[in-house]
Amino acid sequence: MVLSLEALCRADGSIIPERRVLFESLRAGSIQTVLLSLIPSETVHQALRRERIEHDVIVCKPTTWYESDTMWKIHAVTNLLAASHRISFYLDVDPVACRTLREYGITSLLLEGRVALHEQALTHQHEMIPWDERAAQS
Repeated sequence: MVLSLEALCRADGSIIPERRVLFESLRAGSIQTVLLSLIPSETVHQALRRERIEHDVIVCKPTTWYESDTMWKIHAVTNLLAASHRISFYLDVDPVACRTLREYGITSLLLEGRVALHEQALTHQHEMIPWDERAAQS
């Protein structure tokens, strides 16, 4: 499982209780967990220790330039795939990252919340596909 920390934390870094329950339920199945973080490594490690969030690997956004945080997340996940890691699913609040990774064949779960941080999501127009048609495509 790959999880963007944006999907787990509030803007102040505190854990959203309902998301903790989801995260811990998923971890209970012995799934290896990779956390993606947009904030520096040391800050992330301290917060995760304080909140007692178990994980296997943290991938922090490097100081090198990326077009956007979304592009960095997509790049981080595709690097995991290129290194032969099996990704069961991806969780994030970023609709563009979820949609793009779903197109790569990764099961993606879009969690609602903090979407206002992603202006491109607010302006993106897409057609709704009935569930029966979507299921038939799979």
